[in-house]
Amino acid sequence: REFYWRYYEFSKSDAASYELMFLEPSYEPGRWEREALACLGEAMAEADRLIADCVASGEFVSDMPPRALRLTLWSALHGAAVIRLRKRLPADVDPDRFAADTLDAALAGCLRRCELARTGGVSKDL
Repeated sequence: REFYWRYYEFSKSDAASYELMFLEPSYEPGRWEREALACLGEAMAEADRLIADCVASGEFVSDMPPRALRLTLWSALHGAAVIRLRKRLPADVDPDRFAADTLDAALAGCLRRCELARTGGVSKDL
């Protein structure tokens, strides 16, 4: 959780760089992959290691590979960061609480993915 929360904090502490890296439409195709992988490669490897440890310890009960889990968790928090940056939340919603709830929900999905698969998918209560 802390690892992904630091990503969200980066979107707040250096919003201009975050927007350039992830939201600027004129950013040359392919350039992001080269530059992001150079700068974020260690972070992605660390995320994969942390996730693999969670799977190995039984904390995550997912049959998804660590890379797929990493991308799922990243996309959840990335969405919350972009929604905050673009000021798309209702005025009465705290953006940090929204991001924390989003991350917690994504993490909960990692904990329950196998259980849901065994029971036929999404809870009937949803």
